[in-house]
Amino acid sequence: FRPADRQALVLPDSGPRPSFIGHLDPIVMTVFSASGALVASGSLEGGVRVWDAASGAPRSFFAGHGDGAVHDIVISADDRLVFSTSRRSVIVIDVSTGELLAQTPIQAEKPQLAVSDDGQRVYIAGDRGGLTRWLWRSDIAESLIAPDSGICRVAVSRDETMLVTANARRRVRIWDIASMVPRERGVRTAAAVDHLSIADDGSRVFVQSGVWLHLLAAAGDGLRHEATRLLNAAPAAVVAVDSGLEAFVLRRPSVSTPIVDRLPMATPVAEPLNVPRDQLIVDIESRLSLALDKWGDARPLSRR
Repeated sequence: FRPADRQALVLPDSGPRPSFIGHLDPIVMTVFSASGALVASGSLEGGVRVWDAASGAPRSFFAGHGDGAVHDIVISADDRLVFSTSRRSVIVIDVSTGELLAQTPIQAEKPQLAVSDDGQRVYIAGDRGGLTRWLWRSDIAESLIAPDSGICRVAVSRDETMLVTANARRRVRIWDIASMVPRERGVRTAAAVDHLSIADDGSRVFVQSGVWLHLLAAAGDGLRHEATRLLNAAPAAVVAVDSGLEAFVLRRPSVSTPIVDRLPMATPVAEPLNVPRDQLIVDIESRLSLALDKWGDARPLSRR
């Protein structure tokens, strides 16, 4: 988590807090590895560093982009590789040596990465407005979703049979990777999607969009709402656990001790209304003078 000078990381703990000092310019991105053993950070000028999470000691190398700020970082499941993207390039770094193993050019405003479980394939959301798959060891890049499709987020299932994407129109969809044909039912979120992940067993999709947390069931025909939680404020970060049934939500990151809430997604937080659905819609529309279209977006209610 970034302190005021934005050039060091401070991790909350019950004991003395290790300070991660080593970037020469402001830090804009930090991620933990799945094992929790490593932290990777990216800077405004494109620098990438890897740290030991327990001690705060940095690996003795600097790597990064020469073409601008870091926009996203992913650490491979085995902690051996770091994948990083700027607006103009995606790079692969060896964690043990700092060696730049591969690099590919992209064109994106806000790129986001997903990496296959074996670390061999990188999915790049936002490349020319579409989705690109990069086989980095053979340096083969292929377009999976056409440019200018507005793709801004992507997640890949652990068995790499399924992708979930979110686009600029806030629509979340499932794609079968073998055919790259989307399933029929998609979901429209109320705000831009900030976080997207798939449960290890592929049964659920977890989405954070602004102040909303959504748990979606992955069905044969697409996505279906299973649970939704409304937060008081947009979180700094979220992590879904237990197949998305619980979420850890980080808030107040500007203070020295951030607060992490553990939220059950499947537990109702309000009493159900014993009112027919159609009557409830009419009542809400009459009170707000707004109607909801088929995607759930508010529209002024026409009155004569």
